[in-house]
Amino acid sequence: MDRFHWTKEDLALLARTETCADMFTVAKRVLNRLPKPVVQVCGPISTGGAGSLKKNLALMDRAVELLHTHGRHVFSQLPFEEPMQRIKYAHQGSYAMTLLDDFYKPLFESGLVDALYFLPAWQSSFGARWEYEQAKRLGIKTLFFPKGWDGEVDSGAAVTVHHNIFPAFRPKFEIVSVFVEADGKFLLLHRQDHKPQGGTWGMPAGKIEKGETPHEAISRELREETGISAAPADFTHREFLFVRYPEYDFMYHIFTLPFAVRPAVDLNLNEHTRFDFFDVAAAQELPLIPGEDACIARTYLAP
Repeated sequence: MDRFHWTKEDLALLARTETCADMFTVAKRVLNRLPKPVVQVCGPISTGGAGSLKKNLALMDRAVELLHTHGRHVFSQLPFEEPMQRIKYAHQGSYAMTLLDDFYKPLFESGLVDALYFLPAWQSSFGARWEYEQAKRLGIKTLFFPKGWDGEVDSGAAVTVHHNIFPAFRPKFEIVSVFVEADGKFLLLHRQDHKPQGGTWGMPAGKIEKGETPHEAISRELREETGISAAPADFTHREFLFVRYPEYDFMYHIFTLPFAVRPAVDLNLNEHTRFDFFDVAAAQELPLIPGEDACIARTYLAP
């Protein structure tokens, strides 16, 4: 019936559903047909978020479309919205928990959903918070749209981040950065007020010096900023991006460096005031260096 692997029979069955368990039966049919891995968008719908059901559904629709155009295999819950509302009005009192227990819980426990993408302001929704806890319980990967994302692919922000080189790109320098990972979180540093982008949080990062390779540069920068020593070969190169600030363009490397336990940090106080380890959701709530939210999304917003 459509590009998300629904058939006319699926829609006919959905139209006849009378319970949340019936809806799960239809969902399982579609999920079994989807290529793997399967992702799903979660976030505010009936409560929280943009403040209305209509606006929340519109944002979810744009998120589903964006993921689909980027090659993700999306299980969309949007076709279930009409039967959800119909079943809701046929029940009283405990509908919310019935929906979670009889539809979403078996959906997640089926093992057919590999990752959940959470919309901005997901914490304002009881249902989305419940989904996040279920994902943690079941080991489903959780990913997050950047804070403030309004459904636009390019909102015209002053800082733009690109996977491919674009017209009139004239880089002034080349930057390396690293996500130091431990316990499902990564290290961010808070910049001194007198530094460029002062008062914001960002990864350990710096310019490549003459004669250095990117791996050598990030090894040096990490040691200088945090006291963490790691050989160049220990870093995994994750992204090579093309970044435009209003004043200049530059090339940007993102590395990851995992640790089994959090490494000791000897912070360079000339550069930064403090540090901490954050998960993706908490990091998106911080005042980040311009473009940092896009880097977090590109590194962790992928199954």
